[in-house]
Amino acid sequence: MLVPIVALVPLAVAEALLPLTAAVTHLRPLRAAVDRVAALRAEPAAERPAPQLCTGVRLIAPELRWPGTTAPALRGVDLRIPPGTHVAVVGPSGSGKSTLVAALLGFLPADVLARPATAAWAPQDPVLVSTSVRENLRMADPHADDARLAAALAAAGLPGFDLDALATAVSGGEAQRIALARALLAEAGLVLLDEPTAHLDEPTARAVLAGIKEALADRVVVHVTHRPAEAATADVVVEVTGGGVRALSRA
Repeated sequence: MLVPIVALVPLAVAEALLPLTAAVTHLRPLRAAVDRVAALRAEPAAERPAPQLCTGVRLIAPELRWPGTTAPALRGVDLRIPPGTHVAVVGPSGSGKSTLVAALLGFLPADVLARPATAAWAPQDPVLVSTSVRENLRMADPHADDARLAAALAAAGLPGFDLDALATAVSGGEAQRIALARALLAEAGLVLLDEPTAHLDEPTARAVLAGIKEALADRVVVHVTHRPAEAATADVVVEVTGGGVRALSRA
């Protein structure tokens, strides 16, 4: 009974030793790669250029049309937003507010789109990756420490939130505020917020808006809202209705 087993031993040994051959073959290039990484880590970190935050936005589009559609969603768009301006975008559901946001993000073609080099977007239904809240926030700034992450969460209405919590296990309102905190962390000159207080009561919504204004005082903020009280605190109110866009007031 032992003869078949003995005969199989060399085959088993060969199979076990086969990966070692591949490892020896790749040892030299792997060592060279490790040495290059070690050299890079030893170099002083290069200073990142300061982001362009204090520039305005200009959007001109005779028509804004979604791909595959025949009729334009918006016509005659001519929007000028000075640096450091908080804009409230209002209008009935389906009027084209999302179209305007998509154009400002560069998702739809326009005749003229001048804006800061970077933009951040906090959608109403954000997508969070299946990892910790900490890592979801660091998608906006990989170098942010826990104190900065906690400050962004507090400004977004989640003080003391667990950074180690699984992001995909949070509620809809918490997910939206995590996305808002992520937008606050981004070094972006243009920040677009889609109904950031939709799941909040009035006192919490006021506190969150105050945090947004403080954190983004030097940015262009475009804030889609259905709440008149929120629109009243903006520098500029833009109404999207009847296929057009017009400024209603300026503080």
